[in-house]
Amino acid sequence: MAVAILSILGSLVFGFVGIRSYNLPRLTYSDGSVLRDVESGEISAQNLLEAKVFESEDRDSSHEISWNNEMMIFTFSTDSIELVEKDSGKAVINLSLSKYDYIMAIHIQETKLFADKDNYLAILAELRATSRLALLMFFSNDGKEIYRELIRRETPDMSLFKNRIDDVREDTILLNENTYIYKSKVF
Repeated sequence: MAVAILSILGSLVFGFVGIRSYNLPRLTYSDGSVLRDVESGEISAQNLLEAKVFESEDRDSSHEISWNNEMMIFTFSTDSIELVEKDSGKAVINLSLSKYDYIMAIHIQETKLFADKDNYLAILAELRATSRLALLMFFSNDGKEIYRELIRRETPDMSLFKNRIDDVREDTILLNENTYIYKSKVF
């Protein structure tokens, strides 16, 4: 009898850990082109621009944004993000996040990671408040995901910015408890 009870308890614990293991903060994907630095001191930010933020009340509604001088329609639900070209209706980004906790807010920022290419798109998805997690993703101009990181949200007021470094490149800055700077590997 004791063996049966221990077996059931072990299965429950193992199942719980197994279900939650995908929600551990970590780098989940990178094509190697984005680097992350942690800045301990003040950052030099003469040209800082904050990302556009969509809150939970903006879910399931269409929002116009500009990306590489093209109008796009952006929508998000509790578990998906979609970006389509306004004129053609072609889906550029269609992303299911159903394995993560539901999306509370989205920060979206166009950023120039590489000097010789079109702007990339940084999306920070703040997940359910009690999970204390957020998901940061970068997309190339053709909608291909190049970076994904699951981040522990250390402050309720996470912010995403871009900082113009020079005429050809911008860094993406994430303010959490620390300051994280995301930049291109190749300058």
